[in-house]
Amino acid sequence: MTVNPLLTVGITITASANPVVLGTVVTFTASPVNGGSSPSYQWKVNGANVAAATSVTYAYAPANGDVISCSLISNAACAINNTVTSNSVTMSVTSVPAVVVLQNLNITDTQCFGASQTITVAGGGTTFTVQIGGRATMIAGQKISYLAGTVVKPGGYMRGYITTNGLYCGSKAPSVPSVTEGEDTPAISLIQPFIKVYPNPTDGVFVLELNGFDILENIQVEIYSMTGEKVLSTDFRGGGKYNLSLSGKPCGIYLVKVISDKNSGIARIIKR
Repeated sequence: MTVNPLLTVGITITASANPVVLGTVVTFTASPVNGGSSPSYQWKVNGANVAAATSVTYAYAPANGDVISCSLISNAACAINNTVTSNSVTMSVTSVPAVVVLQNLNITDTQCFGASQTITVAGGGTTFTVQIGGRATMIAGQKISYLAGTVVKPGGYMRGYITTNGLYCGSKAPSVPSVTEGEDTPAISLIQPFIKVYPNPTDGVFVLELNGFDILENIQVEIYSMTGEKVLSTDFRGGGKYNLSLSGKPCGIYLVKVISDKNSGIARIIKR
């Protein structure tokens, strides 16, 4: 005699993204338990069967508040509690404005701003400040302008994307990240004329030139990546020219912070 065990059938579903922007196609995937060699699926949206949605995956562009579930009929021998229904996934769908203007904001946590056309940051005497520990992400369909008044403090983090696939905040990261140049003053303020870094961009080694410092003045120099990581810390005595190196560090933008008893400031350098 061959005796088969009783098999409890189950199913769970997951969404490829949630929340999403209106118009985003989301793929839902079913994970059966004891479904057998050829299980039968039936996807449902808001409790109603979806015609021809009978495979292990289902893809469509949801509306806000849509509730997705799936029923499973197992063909396994000795399956019990057939038919079963999965968990429900409630979709959060948001619309994206065409233009976003970010002014007089102080970012201390994690925030994402999206616009289908243009994002304008600060400018016209206004400010946009990313504080230590703050994280700001901009995702636009056409252009991002960082204007005067945009400040990222050391330990803060800001990134901009021009999306090529229509995915904005709450969706997957854009496939090709890039940032447009600002239309006014560069994004990093606090740059002081007594601090110079060159060559800029650099392949690794660069010169830090300090002007206007006393000959015996204690000077602390720290270099931060745009993610807030401190990659170098050193001390000098008095002004002059000093060789520093970003060799072995990833390409990108770095902030050179200079602190003394009388002066302090920040310069930006790009490693290519």
